[in-house]
Amino acid sequence: GYTGLHRQMEGAFLEWSDPRRERPRAFRRDANRLTIYLDGINQRLHRLDRIFAIGAIDKYRAGHFHHLADDRSIREVILSGGDPLMIPDGRLEQLISQIDSIRHVERIRIHTRMPIVLPSRINSDLLSLLTRTHSQVLVVVHANHGQEIAGDCVSALRRLVNSGLPVLNQAVLLSRINDSLDALEALSTSLINCGVIPYYLHQLDRVTGTAHFEVNVDRGRQLIEDLRARLPGYAVPHLVQEIPGRRSKTPL
Repeated sequence: GYTGLHRQMEGAFLEWSDPRRERPRAFRRDANRLTIYLDGINQRLHRLDRIFAIGAIDKYRAGHFHHLADDRSIREVILSGGDPLMIPDGRLEQLISQIDSIRHVERIRIHTRMPIVLPSRINSDLLSLLTRTHSQVLVVVHANHGQEIAGDCVSALRRLVNSGLPVLNQAVLLSRINDSLDALEALSTSLINCGVIPYYLHQLDRVTGTAHFEVNVDRGRQLIEDLRARLPGYAVPHLVQEIPGRRSKTPL
């Protein structure tokens, strides 16, 4: 269960606080959002405009949140990863509470795989933590195939939705995994039946060792077009791609 896992992760989380890991540095500009990355050895906090990054979050947190508090153009904070829900509740509560105390922040978005791979993580304590904020919390999950949306995963997703949290899904188009009309329809239908919106379908990033999963862009476009003939508009994801140098995801 999660209790045993989060005890194991406590040691990993403490590693993220090692000031030798990384020093603050700059990133690129984007919209009025700020992203906190949690990647297993550090946490980077950066404004996608005048951007800041942080590795030793415990050491630099106070000064960094002063930047966030002072920049009233920031409306949304994204917790991404790594996986924010791998953090023990006490630490997660500290982080969210500190963000939530900044009144011009309107939304906190959490990107996580936990409802899919460890549904027991979505318990009453976590839901209480996520639903007592001033800011609107949104949850973005990542499922690539309808067969992932089954059993305890369905219950976990419905617990999130029934608690009043908007829940979105992002998937990656993968050759011989979900690159068929039937597979994408099943994924979208399974998500919608849990109250989850199929938001993004990503074209695969080109990284070493993944070429056999890549699907031709034209094939992806055709699948989305065919999906529109089968499903209502809210159940059809946006086909997008991350292109280096672009400020946001590029619709295809």
